[in-house]
Amino acid sequence: MKISFLCPCLSRKTYLDCCGREIDPEYSYVHYLSLINQNTAGCYDAWSHHREAVKKLISESLHYLKKRDRCIVLGAGNCNDIPLEYLGENFQQVHLADIDRQSLLRALSRLPDNMNKKFQTLYIDLTGLNETEIFKDFVEASRQRYYKRFLSSLRKLRANLLDFPFPKIGQNYDLVVSVCVTTQLFSPFIFSILPHSPKMALNKMTTIIREISNLLVDRYFVLLHDLTFPDGCVVLASDIFEWNTEGNKANEFAKVIRNPYNLNSDMINNLLNFKQHLVTMGSLSVNLKMFECPYILDWLWEFKKDKMYIVRGFVLYPKRLAC
Repeated sequence: MKISFLCPCLSRKTYLDCCGREIDPEYSYVHYLSLINQNTAGCYDAWSHHREAVKKLISESLHYLKKRDRCIVLGAGNCNDIPLEYLGENFQQVHLADIDRQSLLRALSRLPDNMNKKFQTLYIDLTGLNETEIFKDFVEASRQRYYKRFLSSLRKLRANLLDFPFPKIGQNYDLVVSVCVTTQLFSPFIFSILPHSPKMALNKMTTIIREISNLLVDRYFVLLHDLTFPDGCVVLASDIFEWNTEGNKANEFAKVIRNPYNLNSDMINNLLNFKQHLVTMGSLSVNLKMFECPYILDWLWEFKKDKMYIVRGFVLYPKRLAC
C-alpha cells in the first residue's frame, strides 16, 4: 500500500529522505511548499489554458461587484494560474498572500513596471498551524521512525484543531481569489513525511489525515467568508479529481475515466455524488453552503505529461449569516 507522496524535486524519494533530510523541523513545512513552487516556476506558458479559465471566472465575478477597490489572491505562489495583469487592470489594490516569499517575488517580476505599485505581498500561513509546534512534532516523530508518536500527534491535532490559531489578515476585500489551494494545505506534506508503519497504523493515519484535511478546508471557507465584503465575491477553483498515468501506472481515477477529455459537467456531478472515494482529499467543504453560487465552470488542468486535474470553479458571494 503506497501512500507516501514523493519529494517535490521529483527524485523518486520521499521528502525526508531527499531535500528535507537536513532541514530544521520547524522550517520543513515552509521548505516543502517552497520546493513545490520552485518545481513549477517554469510552467507559466504551459498552464495558459488553466489561467484563462481562472480569468473567465474572475471576469464573471466582476458583474456582481459594486466596487473594485481591493482584491486578494490566497496561496498565490508563482501565480502561474493567476491573470495578474487582468487583476491589476480591474482593481486599485491587489494583495498576493502566500507562505513562500520567493514565489511571490517571481510572480511580481512578470508585471510591467507601471503596474507594480498596485501589488502588495502578504506572507501568511493559511492553515494557522505553522505558528505552533505541530509540524515540528510530525517531522521529529517520522525521523525517529516512531509511528506511534506520529499517530498520537495526528489524533491530538484532530481533537484540538478548532483551538489552533486562525489565520489573521486584518482586512476585507471586494474580491477574494483562491485557485487550487485547499488540497495543498495539509495532506501532501503530511503524506510526504509518513513514517514506515504497519499497514493497520497506516490505514488509521490515512483516515485521520482525511478528517483533518476536511476540517482545515472547512476553516478555510470560513476565512474566505470573513475576508469578503458583504457585497463582494469569491472566485474559488478546486482540483476535485486527479487523473494520473505517470510511469504507465494509472491511479484509481484514471482506471475509471480512461479519457478525461470526454468528461462533461453532468458526468462530474455523478462522480462527485457516487464516487466520493475518488475525490481529491481536501478539495471541497460543507461550508460551501455559506455562499450563494451564481456561476460554475469546469475544466481540465494539464499539469504535466501524464497528469492532469479536473477543476471546478465557482463564483460565490457570501450569505448573511445569523449571529
